[in-house]
Amino acid sequence: MNVNNVNINVSREDLKSIIEDVLVLAKVDGLKIYKIDYVESRLFIEGSYKFKVEIPFKGILNIEGVEKNFLRLRIAKISIAKLPILPLIRKTALKKLLDDFMVIGIISHQDMIYVELDTVLTIVPYVTFILKEIYIEGDYLKLSLDNLQYNQDKNFIPFEEAMKKNEKIKSVRELNPEKKQEIIQVVLNSKNKVTDGYTNIRKKIEDSVSPQYKELLQYSMVIPDLISLVYRLIKDPRVKNSNKVLLGVVGAYIISPIELIPDKIPFIGKIDEITLICFALDRVLNNEDENIILENWEGKDNIIDLVRNGVRILKGIVGTDSIEKIYKYINNHLKKKCEPEAQH
Repeated sequence: MNVNNVNINVSREDLKSIIEDVLVLAKVDGLKIYKIDYVESRLFIEGSYKFKVEIPFKGILNIEGVEKNFLRLRIAKISIAKLPILPLIRKTALKKLLDDFMVIGIISHQDMIYVELDTVLTIVPYVTFILKEIYIEGDYLKLSLDNLQYNQDKNFIPFEEAMKKNEKIKSVRELNPEKKQEIIQVVLNSKNKVTDGYTNIRKKIEDSVSPQYKELLQYSMVIPDLISLVYRLIKDPRVKNSNKVLLGVVGAYIISPIELIPDKIPFIGKIDEITLICFALDRVLNNEDENIILENWEGKDNIIDLVRNGVRILKGIVGTDSIEKIYKYINNHLKKKCEPEAQH
């Protein structure tokens, strides 16, 4: 049976059920969807993904359009436990999940998700179709389908076989993060790296963790690594006094049980530790030698890349105005505590 020009209204529960069915058919383990909502051209998703541990998440996806049975979605926001995910933290968990999705034609590149429906439909029995249009209207996701076919004999096709037949998925696959991306590369002699008690403690922790949890350990060490970096920069004689005061304020905020940043300033009083450190380091990077930061950094990933990409994404999440309020508050605090650095 072949039908053209079919219009379908998909409710929130219908969409949740469809996604759950696809996850079962695709054998994507660990991903659970709890809630789906949509407003205008945005999809709001809540769920969890089991990657060594259960990771709750919320996501907002913008519907960018569809062409040649390619559905394009833009990642507007992803958060874990109400905290924005910085690129370093989200990379591995998302990579594992997206590797699972890759085999059914769902591919991520930068902030885009491409759903290649011809390949996705290879795991769906009985039906195939061409998606001509997709949009949200009121309480429904509106789908306009063409060439809707029902074939009782249609069964699952292995992904490897679908790949051989589908040139489109190959072209999108080339966009995947396996391609070389432009990153900051700074070659440091090991003797330039700062070492202290934290270096030894971190190495002991790494040595005590079994190999299968090594990758997860790197993400659990992000906050300790950042706190260690703040402490080391405060001690480093090359760092300007004004930046040391800034980092001292950040360190005090993190360890103090008292709210040092008042709640009456919108958003600032609700800020989390990683975000605040990134804001401070971004400001420090504007007037310090990058090598100083790199030499004091204990983590494995490039801290310059982490901070700058993190602040860029956070600006998109919380808005530039909120970021400027944070910087303004910090600057006012510094003016009261710092003497002019004419000698620097």
